Amino acid sequence: MSVYPNPFSDKIYLQFDDNPSPILKISLTGMGGKKIFETEQVEISEDGSLSIKGLDLCEHGIYYLHVIHEQGVSTIKVFK
Repeated sequence: MSVYPNPFSDKIYLQFDDNPSPILKISLTGMGGKKIFETEQVEISEDGSLSIKGLDLCEHGIYYLHVIHEQGVSTIKVFK
């Protein structure tokens, strides 16, 4: 899985490998643990990509993107 752009401005794109395990939840949290975004309605497009929009109100800083799937949790540090 790759995440771009990093740093982001108003949206984040996720590109998954050929056969990603089903995604159960995606969340974005700030350094203090405050949830900025969370969804359990995850639909990956046919090309294996997903976008998270509406992040333009986030302050500049460091965030953690948590992708929860059947095999565990992937956490990626992203910057704004």
